[in-house]
Amino acid sequence: MPFRFVGYDQIPDLAGCVTFEEVEIKPYSYSYATPREHEPNYLFRGCLYDNEGRLIRNSQRWSARAAYIPTDPEHIVFDENADFIPGRSLYLGIYHDVFGHFILESICNSWALKSISSEFDNFIFHAWRSEFTDTSWDIAKGSYEAMGIDLSRVKIISTRPAIIENCWVPSGLYKINHCCHLLMNSVYNNIINYANSINRPIDTPDKIYLSRKYQGRHAINEETLEEIFRAEGYNIIYPEQYRFIDQVRLASNASTIAGCDGSNMHLACFANKKTTVYNIDCRIVINQYVIESLRELDAHHVWCLQKPIDDLRWQADEQAVLENLRYLADR
Repeated sequence: MPFRFVGYDQIPDLAGCVTFEEVEIKPYSYSYATPREHEPNYLFRGCLYDNEGRLIRNSQRWSARAAYIPTDPEHIVFDENADFIPGRSLYLGIYHDVFGHFILESICNSWALKSISSEFDNFIFHAWRSEFTDTSWDIAKGSYEAMGIDLSRVKIISTRPAIIENCWVPSGLYKINHCCHLLMNSVYNNIINYANSINRPIDTPDKIYLSRKYQGRHAINEETLEEIFRAEGYNIIYPEQYRFIDQVRLASNASTIAGCDGSNMHLACFANKKTTVYNIDCRIVINQYVIESLRELDAHHVWCLQKPIDDLRWQADEQAVLENLRYLADR
């Protein structure tokens, strides 16, 4: 569906947001996982190598447009004291512990589960942070249960290297700040179907405003924005107060989703085709354009930066917000 941009000095280039190239799943015997290491100047290491010590490219995070750049060498020598992971394993990429990156990157390899008709003993991730402690985070539990992943079989590569007896490595579908593969729709649809199959009462309003009032980065006049949207019939939602699966239910049952730019609005990846998404923008968020292109949403982006306050706070242009809200109501 066409995008609508209002108040932008330059319309973002949306060409290539969704890709269709061939994907693959390759098996490796006795592959080697290097530990996660973060280095100065936004550099990091941690991926897989084949049994001859050659880099497995599909195990690297695609970083051409990301702040963090991988520095994994092309060849390595195995550490004889590495841990050993027996059995059949599926490599699922990087386990991010922040919401936005998780729902974009940490589930993007799971498409392979529908393509391989066999059981896995292990589901392997690299931790994004070197010190990994949380394996039962609500979003992970909800996402992986939807895909049929037994959390007890999840293994996190963190500070120790490991040799993996048999490991299947799929193509990653999401390239951060750039594009995603059409197959990501199947990943999101699986989670949507699972969330809506849960028999637990929850109110799912038709029009929702995702407030950042209690989050770190927010508009200083967020409460006024809430009042504006409430007056126009929107229900005010604080996503962090809901279980992840209920957040999915809210997004997938809404006809209109609105809010200030940020990871709240990435919940649009669980919206249905042609859902209206009203973004109150103070910055360029390429990942949001990618999501809306993939899901074929009725996307509206209104530049509302009236005044920056600091790195985490800004003032939204209330008049611009209201004018475009009424534009949507009068269509």
